[in-house]
Amino acid sequence: MFAYLNDREPLLEVPLPAAPLLRALVQVQYPPVQALFNPGLAQDLIAKVQAALTEEYPLFEVEREVQLAVPAPDLGPPTLRLRTVDGVWEAAFHPLFVALSTSVYTSRADLLGRLAAALDVAHNVLGVRAYQRLGVRYVNQVTPDFGDVTTLLQPDVAGSFAPVSAHFVVEADIRDLLLDVEGDKLHVRYGHVPAGDAVLLGVDPCPSPSWVLDLDAYTQTPTPFVTADILGETERLAEKCYRVFRGTVTDQFLERAGGRP
Repeated sequence: MFAYLNDREPLLEVPLPAAPLLRALVQVQYPPVQALFNPGLAQDLIAKVQAALTEEYPLFEVEREVQLAVPAPDLGPPTLRLRTVDGVWEAAFHPLFVALSTSVYTSRADLLGRLAAALDVAHNVLGVRAYQRLGVRYVNQVTPDFGDVTTLLQPDVAGSFAPVSAHFVVEADIRDLLLDVEGDKLHVRYGHVPAGDAVLLGVDPCPSPSWVLDLDAYTQTPTPFVTADILGETERLAEKCYRVFRGTVTDQFLERAGGRP
């Protein structure tokens, strides 16, 4: 699973148009944007953010969570969610973070290009000048209709599906690892998920049994908020996730997902 993680040689990204990727997400957390906690100022900032990205993300909504307070519940700060017409890309702006996510991942270059636009808005409109955490997450889910995991996955991870006894089977087997990789954190969760269960955050219940690979690479160092630098860090973290992914799947998986290993 981690064979490529120790390899210093470049690992080219193989396009996988039919990959079972549920979600790709980048989130940048920063100190509070105080103006967004002020209802009078927040409305104007939200309008400016929406206007800056309306060509690419014409659909939008503003969410406010209800916060328990005394003497009465109150509305929390706004989260602006901008979406493409087809709904597969979303840029979210919150007083504490900016995030970009998609359910249709085509390439790292596409992700970075869209991220650059969102980061520029956070810097130029919201006035963000530093960030505290940068995370890149990929969630893959293999269902029976995608293929036989014993041929799609490397033996050290496909073992989650191996029969244990003639009298019982393993319904759930999730491995949870937190690695320190040259100062970066890499949270790896993988294994067999039973039908109808949602055992991983952000993964909706699946009507059939499935195998999930959840990769989350992140840094937690206060750093100046510079778009070009954040893009470089994002690409570096994404590559670490990709190296674990490639070490997890077989050539048969790549071919089934539309790639050419």
